[in-house]
Amino acid sequence: MQDWMRQTSSTHDLASDTPQSVARMWLTTSALDKAPATVRRRKASVTEYLKFLGEDTNLRFKLPGAPGPDPHPLPNGMVGVNDMGWAASGATQTLLVFLCGRLGLRVSEAIAVKSTDYDPIKRALKVLGKGAKYRTLPVSDSMHEMLELAIEDLKGSDERLVPFANSTARELIKAIAVKAGLGSEVASHDLRATFATDMYARTKDILVVQAWLGHSSPETTRRYVEVKLDTMRQAL
Repeated sequence: MQDWMRQTSSTHDLASDTPQSVARMWLTTSALDKAPATVRRRKASVTEYLKFLGEDTNLRFKLPGAPGPDPHPLPNGMVGVNDMGWAASGATQTLLVFLCGRLGLRVSEAIAVKSTDYDPIKRALKVLGKGAKYRTLPVSDSMHEMLELAIEDLKGSDERLVPFANSTARELIKAIAVKAGLGSEVASHDLRATFATDMYARTKDILVVQAWLGHSSPETTRRYVEVKLDTMRQAL
């Protein structure tokens, strides 16, 4: 920080600034070309320094957010999703896997589904996504049967079909992947990415995949879609 202050002093009168504003400028500059983790470490260091000086440690500086997940589809695609579904212990775990892998839901969305969210006549599932936004998704024959059985087991109560806590559901998915022989690195978002990649391969329409996944931008959706070498070869 002292090196930065010396470099900056030639173009800015630091003497007129408070220690907090100087620290804030340093952190803001750091955020331009440093990794979020580096900026967070620097904020912790400068906060301790201000505390040592007896200064106010409230910098009014918003730390960069933690990096989002980096999902990637299962190596064997939808076959892997099916293998995980059948490796799960019980109907509820299988439904969790298939809501994420056959419908592309986030874990938070899958565990929030209630019996009244499903319309068996239209065969459509209402999903509550990020930002409290709903979207309605059609379901396949196999998913229809699975949802109907889960709803029947609730005997008319409007409870969640997959009543797991978020962290429990994520750990279950990792354990099921290991049981299915897919290794310990599989995460819940990988099921979603597998679904997105498969849907894009079928439709070649990124906007359809975007609407299905509930993304606000196609740029986000592209992070979930893997374009395989064979696909590029066919295009060539």
